[in-house]
Amino acid sequence: MSVSVVIPTLNRAATLGRAIVSAACQNPAEVVVIDDASTDDTPGIVEQLQGVYPCIRYVRHREKATDWQAAAATVYPSLVGSHVICMGADDRLLPGIVESVERSPTAAVVFHDYQVANQAGEIVG
Repeated sequence: MSVSVVIPTLNRAATLGRAIVSAACQNPAEVVVIDDASTDDTPGIVEQLQGVYPCIRYVRHREKATDWQAAAATVYPSLVGSHVICMGADDRLLPGIVESVERSPTAAVVFHDYQVANQAGEIVG
């Protein structure tokens, strides 16, 4: 049983690093960042973190897809995990989520609590 974490992104360099680290530090099979033709520093952030977390795979689309689902759909067949966590580039994966999914190998869907944070990362709900 293994978990792939998928992070679609478009110009979210300001929050992407935090999202990637929150997933990669939980030792999933892979963290796949799907870049839908960002024009900000997204490639640089991913490249820097790949040096720290070898589980990161970067897929960059040169042209903008019709929506994030279309951009992500091209990658799903190549995922190595038997289970998938999809999160936003402005999200943080709370500690223990990957392990929780791994403990539920027969579950079709696993739901978890979440926290709401402001732009500064402070929990507000």
